[in-house]
Amino acid sequence: MTIPDCGLLSNPSAIRRDLSYALHPDGRRLINNWAKRGIRATAKGSQASHFEGFIYLWFALNGWGACVAESDTDREWVEAVAGDLELSKKFRELQERDPRFHEATSAFAQLWPIFKSSEIRRRQIHVPLKHSRRERLRTYFDNNLTGFEPSCWKKHDGQTPVDWAHSLKALYRVRCNLFHGEKTLDSENDRVIVQASCDVLAVFVEKAKLLA
Repeated sequence: MTIPDCGLLSNPSAIRRDLSYALHPDGRRLINNWAKRGIRATAKGSQASHFEGFIYLWFALNGWGACVAESDTDREWVEAVAGDLELSKKFRELQERDPRFHEATSAFAQLWPIFKSSEIRRRQIHVPLKHSRRERLRTYFDNNLTGFEPSCWKKHDGQTPVDWAHSLKALYRVRCNLFHGEKTLDSENDRVIVQASCDVLAVFVEKAKLLA
């Protein structure tokens, strides 16, 4: 089956890694400390530690991404970092050689697309907790929710590539739900989603030496 090209995989690199090396030492130390704290928290394995780990890891990625993409606008640096060919290659190679990472990325992809929790609340859409993820998604789509990532999920007809570009877009939606969404019974920032996204981010940041 040919996977549709949604434009994410062919974007040329729009980041400058050399800019991160020129950061003020205190700023660089801060970013790396955030990453280390996030990795340590994730390793504890508890629900609270995954929420904490994800937040610290995102702080680190945000600081690095804004620097190398030369943009303080979240959407801009996420787009630039998602389209980077070198990061895409590292992500793919890590999936191939690290069973833990392959398992983590596959588990996270099973939860896609990640919907915008504030839209769910605003539209007052409620799904029984006993429903499966598939049933929950069907309800969201039946109600014509449009805020989800990867935004090209429908276009891929269930075959969305589990690659760096699509994973980062989904991670960004998790980030937005945690930082701007509300915790409700039907929110998209529940334990399962946050744990899966944190596991992906922690391994990639550490093994790919993303912030080195």
